[in-house]
Amino acid sequence: RPLYGVEVFVGETARFEVEISEPDVHAIWKLKGETLTASPDCEMIEDGKKHVLVLYNCKLDMTGEVSFQAANAKSAANLKVKEIPLIFITPLSDVKVFEKDEAKFECEVSREPKTFRWLKGTQEIAGDEKFETVSEGTKHALVIKSVAFEDEAKYMFEAEDKRTSAKLIIEGIRLEFITPLKDVTAKERESAEFTVELSHDNIPVIWYKNDQRLHTSKVVSMTDDGKFHTLTFKDLTIDDTSQIKVEAMGKSCEAKLTVLEGDPYFTGKLQDYTAVEKDEVILQCEISKADAPVKWMKDGQEITPSKNVVIKADGRKRILILKKALKKDIGQYTCDCVTDQTSAKLNIEDRDIKIVRPLYSVEVFETESARFDTEISEEDIHAVWKLKGETLNQSPDCEIKEEGNRHCVILYNVRLDQAGGVDFQAANAKSSAHLRVKPRVIGLLRPLKDVTVTAGETATFECELSYEGIVVEWFLKGEKLEPGDKVVPRAEGRVHTLVLRDVKLTDAGEVTLTAKDFKTHANLFVKEPPVEFTKPLEDQTVEEEATAELECEVSRENAPVKWFRNGQEIHKTKKYDIIADGRVRKLIIHGCTLDDARTYTCDSKDFKTSCFLNVEPPHVEFTKPLTDVEVKEKEVARFECEISRPTVKARWFRDGVEIRKGKKFDMIAKGAQRILVINKCLLDDEAEYACEAKAARTSGMLTVIEEEAVFTKNLPNIEANETDTIKLICEVSKPDAEVTWFKGDEELPDGGRYEQISDGRKRILVIHNARLDDAGAYSCRLPSTRTTGKLTVHELAAEFITRPQNTEVLEGEKAEFVCSVSKEAFEVQWLRGNTVLEAGEKYDIVSDGKKRVLVIKESALDDEGGYSAMVAGSKATARLRVIEKLRIVTPLKDQEVREGQELVFNCEVNTEGAKAKWFKDDEPIF
Repeated sequence: RPLYGVEVFVGETARFEVEISEPDVHAIWKLKGETLTASPDCEMIEDGKKHVLVLYNCKLDMTGEVSFQAANAKSAANLKVKEIPLIFITPLSDVKVFEKDEAKFECEVSREPKTFRWLKGTQEIAGDEKFETVSEGTKHALVIKSVAFEDEAKYMFEAEDKRTSAKLIIEGIRLEFITPLKDVTAKERESAEFTVELSHDNIPVIWYKNDQRLHTSKVVSMTDDGKFHTLTFKDLTIDDTSQIKVEAMGKSCEAKLTVLEGDPYFTGKLQDYTAVEKDEVILQCEISKADAPVKWMKDGQEITPSKNVVIKADGRKRILILKKALKKDIGQYTCDCVTDQTSAKLNIEDRDIKIVRPLYSVEVFETESARFDTEISEEDIHAVWKLKGETLNQSPDCEIKEEGNRHCVILYNVRLDQAGGVDFQAANAKSSAHLRVKPRVIGLLRPLKDVTVTAGETATFECELSYEGIVVEWFLKGEKLEPGDKVVPRAEGRVHTLVLRDVKLTDAGEVTLTAKDFKTHANLFVKEPPVEFTKPLEDQTVEEEATAELECEVSRENAPVKWFRNGQEIHKTKKYDIIADGRVRKLIIHGCTLDDARTYTCDSKDFKTSCFLNVEPPHVEFTKPLTDVEVKEKEVARFECEISRPTVKARWFRDGVEIRKGKKFDMIAKGAQRILVINKCLLDDEAEYACEAKAARTSGMLTVIEEEAVFTKNLPNIEANETDTIKLICEVSKPDAEVTWFKGDEELPDGGRYEQISDGRKRILVIHNARLDDAGAYSCRLPSTRTTGKLTVHELAAEFITRPQNTEVLEGEKAEFVCSVSKEAFEVQWLRGNTVLEAGEKYDIVSDGKKRVLVIKESALDDEGGYSAMVAGSKATARLRVIEKLRIVTPLKDQEVREGQELVFNCEVNTEGAKAKWFKDDEPIF
């Protein structure tokens, strides 16, 4: 029998077999002209006339001619080692995550690919801060960090010419308040702090006080640190009691700020004042409580109102007016509310104070800050600022500074209604200017840009306006867009974003953002998606002269494709049929020959898919036959064989009946190996098992060795009382296992007080009427194992089981008292009163097992009384009542009377009320 060619995949085993006419002839094997020697990867077997070469763990470079020579006998055949086909064991699957979370695509291929890459749509992905590609052997992953809506697309993994793809679906950000706001209670003049923790970093928040948006000022500060956002109020006043709210991406959280009233204090202090003689001087401060009383003092002396001195209270303001200031009014003035005081110096100057630098008018947009500066000729002169005729005081929205001869007022968060005159006065020095407030105009800091996407992808438009809080509307091709699953508008500070998901070709057009009288636009361009292979080509193996049908599926019905054979384009001929049916593309190869074993490719311009067509001769044999298998009960039996053609389907039989895969049988095809696994073997599984592949057959016998029985539940230690019935129970692994019972080393019989029971897998020894000498070690034995338990028997206490009962008898009759004791061996004493009774003419004393009887013969009236039974320290008593026997004291007497006369018979008995019967000639009368 000559050598036949062998075709295997990388890592598999190749087996060559030849048979010559003479036995015991040494042979030489060669591969690609090189003589082979025995090694872990090469085995040469000589079995009589048969010679076998086995090559393990074949590699690609081993492809070539295998030759055999024994003396003058020669034979040769080809070894072909093929690359393991690349397939996706685990393809990509769609990933759905929340915005700003991490997305991960994973897949696994059958072997390490020579080339591979990741694509987003048709664009190759390079690893950077956003995308991380991971490759571990056959496993590959793409990690997308902090995903945004613009990352939503189809992602593809390409390994050599095989591909798998999936979609990334982004859901709205899963923003949560990890630590919500908590109510804060503080006293006046203290600080209050509100802190909130969000689930994500760097999310902008807006703070509100009674629904009015807060801005940073002298007494309000806002800080952000990753997930933590803090609002701080300084120098609290009663007016700060309010509802505080924080808002982040449409979600909000609220808490209450409660400011408790404290002792009165001055919220606005007195300021040093320099005036010109005979000017009116106004000293003003502000107190925390409108009804708080105050005292005014000059140099420690209380001031009282007069023609020149006016003391006023206006709400929380406290005012001292000197109508005409004189030199004698120079001094330190103090306003005192008992719990707090404020002081300032008044100076009266002769000289004239001049404006060195006047005020200049200021023009700002609403919400901005306006600053007015002036400079006078003298230092330390108190000034008064007015806006639209109203005196300005220090507040969160108004800051007044005096630095030497420089004076400044800063107005924060300016409103449109604050536009007007600003006046400055310091002694006789005055200056005025105007505050002009312009409404905010929407400006474009960063415009919209044209966006080009492929159909099915996500388009993101973004622009930045001149300030926050602008309400905008989005339009596509003139139609207003409403928020939904596919339309996601968003505003974060000054940045406005529009996300259009799963874009269609028909969505192409102009995208417009409008706000009040403002408008900006850009174009959306949508490209037709590339033609993908939704179902790739798969490797095929056919026999010579058969017809091969290579089939794949494209993503669009009208997509044109080209077919190639080892890089050469194929056209329709008698040999090849090229078919397009809907999205299915087929190449049919008629009359396959060994030369048709090539790589075939279908090309759709954007993507390709390839497969290998394997053409085999129609010869099948078992290169490694089955062998007999011997296992123990409940073990797994495994029959293994190897077939010459790995692609041939094999069938398994048990005594000629085909086996189906199930809980009992597993059938495994692994390359050339064919394996039958028989789970939990039983004695009934003994049979001949055969594997058949086309006309080839190999068989082996299964022998199941019976499992030896063992104890699955051991004997326990038992305690019992004398006379009890005792059961010793254990369990064995087999219901039919035979056991022997022993006490110590003495085998126990099955009979008498011993009863041996088999109940399924239970083995039971019953001991009836236990005795003290039954105590000891009992064992139940199998041929190779045993289980032992200890029996302890407790002696019974001496006691009555039944007690004697009160008895009533007729005089002269026999009386009996009966009782029973806990143990036959116990002796019982009978007593009348304290006198011990002995058996004799008057009494009989009987012991029968546990039964004890006292018999009183011919009871007399004087026998009546109490009788006791004594056992150990226990005593039981009963009474005897003797009923006196009826006797005739005066008998009837014979009488004689005349006919018709009345006749009376009388007799007398010894007991009253005794019932009597009368007789005449032995016949009862009544």
